[in-house]
Amino acid sequence: MEVKAPQLPKQLSKGLHPIYLIHGDETLIVEEALDNIRAAAKKAGHSERIVFDVETGFSWSDFSAEAQALSLFSDKKVIELRLPNARITDKGKAIVEFCDSADGDTVVIIRAPKLDKNTQKQAWYKAVEKSGITTTIWPLKTREVEEWSASYARKQGKSIEYNALQLLLEKTEGNLLATKQELDKLSLAIDESQITLEALVNSIADSARYTIFDLSDNCLKGDLPAVSSIFNHLKAEGAELLSLSGMITKEIRTLNTLINYSQSSSIELAFQKAKVWKNKQGLYRTALQRLDKTKLENLLKAAHSLDMSVKGMSDEVPWQLFYEICLALAGNQQFRMRKTA
Repeated sequence: MEVKAPQLPKQLSKGLHPIYLIHGDETLIVEEALDNIRAAAKKAGHSERIVFDVETGFSWSDFSAEAQALSLFSDKKVIELRLPNARITDKGKAIVEFCDSADGDTVVIIRAPKLDKNTQKQAWYKAVEKSGITTTIWPLKTREVEEWSASYARKQGKSIEYNALQLLLEKTEGNLLATKQELDKLSLAIDESQITLEALVNSIADSARYTIFDLSDNCLKGDLPAVSSIFNHLKAEGAELLSLSGMITKEIRTLNTLINYSQSSSIELAFQKAKVWKNKQGLYRTALQRLDKTKLENLLKAAHSLDMSVKGMSDEVPWQLFYEICLALAGNQQFRMRKTA
């Protein structure tokens, strides 16, 4: 059955299903949903966790064997399948077989980007929908971003004035990872229980010389010296790489979306469809003058490789790969993007 993200915790409290599919491009909300499922599974005794990345060369027989094998460390286990795209080499046969034979000792969690309607008509998706739970993570609307941000602030022990929240979201452009990072900083920097507009302005004024937004803007602008300087500054300060990579990946995806939309409409309409803030449209125009669809697709592949390396799931050096992506996004013509799977 399809369950909306806000209702997932309540559904989990009623008992576990054998299989879950969480798909969407709002990374932070996807992770929250996955964490809820993992916590519920652990509480139910599924203490062993096995992760498969469904990439080029992946063998579905490995998944089937693991799904049928007895757990080495407990009576129950969780198997996570991470799909970088909707292409499944065995057409989902292994997933269908699991759904047909699930015995409750193994819970499967599938994570995927937003799956289109054609994929949702495939047999494996229908099998998951019948035997378990599917949850689609849609991009949050403005009001939902406000509600999420205020809720996260409360979890940090803070309330936030409406005007302060509006300034914060204008600064982060509604990007949840960036908003979370800023709220984490504010919760440490502000002693009072409420984040007021004055306190937020003072915090911004006292913050580091460079921020994630400076890096993002200069990557779009194509200012290579500035990108290199800001990168070194952020790395030296111990900035959170997951947030940095999330912001840069968002910019790459937005540029790719703009190219797709602009093929059938004006760039102005493309900006509207992609929900690009007016103060950033000039930067995106500049970036689109030097980046074509092929380059952006290669950058998306590199961003996926970066995500794997940040999570310790590849041999890449995360900070080095991130630096290379920033340079390529900024238009370094002498730089040659490495091939990624």
